[in-house]
Amino acid sequence: MSRPQPTRVQHDSFCWIEGWRQVNCPPEALPADLVFMLISRAGLDEMTVAAMSKDEAVARLQKYWIDGT
Repeated sequence: MSRPQPTRVQHDSFCWIEGWRQVNCPPEALPADLVFMLISRAGLDEMTVAAMSKDEAVARLQKYWIDGT
């Protein structure tokens, strides 16, 4: 099954998740490894991760490592 193509609005929010390198990517995009761990290990969905700042994402991953949740 193929993935649906993102809309322009989604593109602006998710360019860093998909690895797109566009001029309009947010300057504070989360590192790909951090996004991967939040989704695959901590069990967060893409929308939740996309709404996080870098500090929030790091804190959430630290919570997962400490508490396992």
